[in-house]
Amino acid sequence: MVHIIIENCLKSFETDIRELCMAFFPYEKIVIGESENHRDESVCVNHFFNGELTGDRKKDKSEIKRQLYDYLSEITGKKLLWGTLTGIRPVAIVTDMIESEGARSYENDLIIKEDLKKEYYISDEKADRLIAIAKKEIEVLNRKEVSDYKDRYSMYIGVPFCKSTCLYCSFTSFNISKFGNYVEKYLDRIENELGASKWKPMTLYIGGGTPTSLDEKDFERLLNIVDKYVDKTNCIEYTVEAGRPDTITYEKLKLMKEHGVSRISINPQTFNQKTLDLIGRKHKVSDVTEKYYMAREIGFDNINMDIILGLPDERIYEVMKTLFNIYKLKPDSLTVHSLALKRAARLNYELDSWVADHYLAGLIDMDKSEGKRTIDKMYKYSDMLSRVLKFEPYYLYRQKNMAGNLENVGYSKSGKECIYNIMMMSERHTVHGFGTATTKEVYYENGGKRIENILGYKSVVDYCNHV
Repeated sequence: MVHIIIENCLKSFETDIRELCMAFFPYEKIVIGESENHRDESVCVNHFFNGELTGDRKKDKSEIKRQLYDYLSEITGKKLLWGTLTGIRPVAIVTDMIESEGARSYENDLIIKEDLKKEYYISDEKADRLIAIAKKEIEVLNRKEVSDYKDRYSMYIGVPFCKSTCLYCSFTSFNISKFGNYVEKYLDRIENELGASKWKPMTLYIGGGTPTSLDEKDFERLLNIVDKYVDKTNCIEYTVEAGRPDTITYEKLKLMKEHGVSRISINPQTFNQKTLDLIGRKHKVSDVTEKYYMAREIGFDNINMDIILGLPDERIYEVMKTLFNIYKLKPDSLTVHSLALKRAARLNYELDSWVADHYLAGLIDMDKSEGKRTIDKMYKYSDMLSRVLKFEPYYLYRQKNMAGNLENVGYSKSGKECIYNIMMMSERHTVHGFGTATTKEVYYENGGKRIENILGYKSVVDYCNHV
């Protein structure tokens, strides 16, 4: 247990303090308190701040986190690759530096790197990664077909049905075998929402859940609804998350092709059958290869694959096996995730304490012979694979409780980047959400950017009954 004593002047920074403590103590219970009455076995974080607040919240937050980092690093002996950064979108820090009025002072990558290290204590490795992705993102945004993005918007249609719930999943999803009777009504509501306006998106993304969990009749109806209400004349990218190979059929792939879908995801997560069975994926390893070549045969030339590093019972050998199979298939893009232990995931309460006490600790234990943690070596090998495939990293985001306090990275061939991912992750323009999804409004005004979230229903039942 980690007991954090927060003085009154720091109460408004409680979230930032908690998140940095979680990075140093990833599998400990964090308790916030105002007194020093705590158990003897807990670590007490107290009196680390030595200074006065200036009233400039951004500067005060940075100074508080630097002093807390110094304190925690001293008592734990740890150094974090991401330094004091705990936010979801660290790439935005660098793109803001490059695009700011003082951009000329950041023409040299070394200047950006030194500023990142000074301000956030970030490692050389992660600073280099942020700079590379920021520059790639700006390159993509400057392409002719993308450059007017501020005046346009994207659309996300959520289809929150799955054949089963994966052990690690915390997304809004409902088992279609139990909630299948809501599918027709859910599609009715989607049609009502889309019919409320004339839509001309820059990018369109149908995600989930797993949209291809719908049977062929319902899936075709969904695509017909989109065709009826969405003008795709100037839509530069149309993605459907076909995710789970066991939900893909030849007929569904043909339907997507006929309806103008330009990009799909077929997500193995791992090529180790034992792991697939453990985490609740219902497909076989052979299904991934079969459905991938089927999609190629039908004509899809922009296929993404997702893998997860840090899955239960997987070490270097298992990850290398997965990477070798990705190499053989040669998709057009690859998203590498680090396992994130969300509170809502079954993994948090279905596996016994051995997983938390031994497995997860093993991932972040230092290999003294190489000076690297197991999870870091997994990332190193996935990065090497991306170079062999001539992929470049183009977007990055982080989550809480990620294995090794690392990140999720999207790699792609040049020209095959997911524009929707860039717009959504970097909050570049409005993304209208339909179904059980959130709308994020982005306004450019007064030389700055303002963002508003419009939350939707998370429950299929609530959405069907109230929208």
